[in-house]
Amino acid sequence: LRGSDHIVSVNIDPDIEPTVLADLSEPLPFDDGEFDTVISFNTLEHLADDRFALGEMLRVLRPGGSLHVLVPFLYRVHGHPFDYHRHTANGWNLMLRSAGAPDEHQAIGPLVWDPLSTAWSMADTAPLGRNWWRARRFVRPWVLRRPLLMRPVDRRVKGDVSAVISEYALAYSISATKPDR
Repeated sequence: LRGSDHIVSVNIDPDIEPTVLADLSEPLPFDDGEFDTVISFNTLEHLADDRFALGEMLRVLRPGGSLHVLVPFLYRVHGHPFDYHRHTANGWNLMLRSAGAPDEHQAIGPLVWDPLSTAWSMADTAPLGRNWWRARRFVRPWVLRRPLLMRPVDRRVKGDVSAVISEYALAYSISATKPDR
């Protein structure tokens, strides 16, 4: 955020000391087109109506302004205070389009490792029994040797590896620009 003249933060939690205390389930207390950029990190999964919040984020952007959002996908449920949903890239595309950002103004990309590492990230927090932590300490160093372990998988993937890897998204990076109208 270096070089920004004016930064405004919004949060529901007063302990965070945001610039504006607001509930993202309600209309944002800003004028249409007030901001050049809107950034949201790991927030939308905590809103029951994330479509509404996404629409509000686009509403407060000036035409040509940019929206940047990070959201989890394959990630454990984590309430603060609640955790409602995970959407696929297709779901985010549809919501952005409905909010006024056509396909050509969107970029939705998976944040990934590879199939094995993604699976490991899920197993790492899964409730697999009382003594799972002992097995994890033994297995983790081997999982981190990705080139050796993934060689058989890599051989089966011909052509565009990104097409296969994108199916193992841990999260999504979503960007959009508000069309000039």
